[in-house]
Amino acid sequence: MSLFSLFFGCNKSLKSESINLEQITRADEQEEGFKDVFLKIVSEEKREDSFVYVAKGLSGSKVAGLKFEIKSDLPSGIDSHGNLDAKNGFIYNAIKISSIGKESDEFLKSISRLYKFPTDKKFTIITLSPTAFSLNKTVFKAENLGCYKFKLFFRDGENDKEEDYCELYFNVNTKEKTIELLEKDRDYRESVVKAFSDL
Repeated sequence: MSLFSLFFGCNKSLKSESINLEQITRADEQEEGFKDVFLKIVSEEKREDSFVYVAKGLSGSKVAGLKFEIKSDLPSGIDSHGNLDAKNGFIYNAIKISSIGKESDEFLKSISRLYKFPTDKKFTIITLSPTAFSLNKTVFKAENLGCYKFKLFFRDGENDKEEDYCELYFNVNTKEKTIELLEKDRDYRESVVKAFSDL
C-alpha cells in the first residue's frame, strides 16, 4: 500500500437559517481534473471519546449528505521535521462514515454521476470505517478550531479484493464548518462508488 499517493455541545444543531448549502461539486472543475466533494457541517455532537458531524450540500436542487464520526485525540502522522510517522500515523476505527437516509442515497447518486460510474444502488447501511492516516503535525482535537487532514484507505483488509481497494483524502475544518472528500487517483473512481454502495 502506498502511503501518499468549535465549539461543541451535546446534539448541537447549527442554525439552519445561517447555513447556505452549496453544490457539493465545483462547476468550474476541469473535465480531466480531480473530482472533489465539498460539504458543510450542519450539526455537531460531542460524545465521550468522539465527535459526530452531519454534513450536507446540494446536488442540483436536492440535498445530499453524510454522517461522520471522528475519534478525539488522534495522533499526528507528521513529525516536527515534516517526516511521515508511519508508527503513529496509521489509525484504525478512527473515522466512521454512515448514511443519514435519502440524503446519503442522493450523495451516492451525485458522486456516481461525477465519476461517470452511475449506479441505482442506495448508500450502504453498513458503517464504513476506513483505515486513516493522519496528515497533521498536531493531535486532532476538534475543540481546537482548525483544519485537519487525513488520508483514508477503503477495503484494504486481508479478505478484500484488490480491485475494490481505493483511497480518498478527507479534510475536516472545525472552524469553517466544512468537510471535503478529495480524489486521490482517478483510477479509484469506480471502487469509491462501490465502497459507498449498498451490497
